[in-house]
Amino acid sequence: MYVRKENMPHPADFFDAHHRHWEDAELLSQNARWASADQMYGFSAECGLKAVMKALGMPVDDTGAPKEILSNVVDRSFWRDQAAS
Repeated sequence: MYVRKENMPHPADFFDAHHRHWEDAELLSQNARWASADQMYGFSAECGLKAVMKALGMPVDDTGAPKEILSNVVDRSFWRDQAAS
């Protein structure tokens, strides 16, 4: 069982959040609370991915939000074209 760190300091600790949400999802799943477990597994996955991105050097602010938008990587016109068709 993962033990949560007490008095978790700011900034956001995505690795800790990943484990907390996973533990909650497991408890909900064991009690046949499928929809809620599914939601918590999703939160866990999101936090896990954010922890990896942060560990790989993605610049984030104190809340964990990305500091830079990589707009040159995302071709937004593709999605506009898809929505129009």
